[in-house]
Amino acid sequence: MRRHYLDNLTINLQEIAKVTAIVRRFSGVLPIAVASGGSREIVSKSLNVLQLDTLFAAVVTSDDVGVAKPEPDLFLEAARRLR
Repeated sequence: MRRHYLDNLTINLQEIAKVTAIVRRFSGVLPIAVASGGSREIVSKSLNVLQLDTLFAAVVTSDDVGVAKPEPDLFLEAARRLR
């Protein structure tokens, strides 16, 4: 399933315009992080395809913390990386 998703990412992936507008506006002004329950591979490729990968000071995925939402670990690690 993951391989199929990655292979078709450029076809199916769309940004959420209201969210990315905020990211583009504040990137470099405020520290911004991604905290995703997805895998590092999928999150990284998604950000790259959407050309958002350089806008974030930190990217934290489930691979980094080992536990899924609703546990706060993703958000705590993202905050730690942003200092």
